[in-house]
Amino acid sequence: MTATAVVKQSDLKRMAAVANEQNVCVEIEIDGRIVRVLPAAAAKQQERNPFAPKGGIDL
Repeated sequence: MTATAVVKQSDLKRMAAVANEQNVCVEIEIDGRIVRVLPAAAAKQQERNPFAPKGGIDL
């Protein structure tokens, strides 16, 4: 048996539609878990400029 989803698929689709239409990050918190949905343009931007280089960084 599979576990219950934290966020319903219909809610995720709604969040994605708002994120893309308004070009904003949509965030929801459920039971201490945060789910963020970024617009497609922001996701592509993050792919080009990641927070850390591929393979990580040496500390």
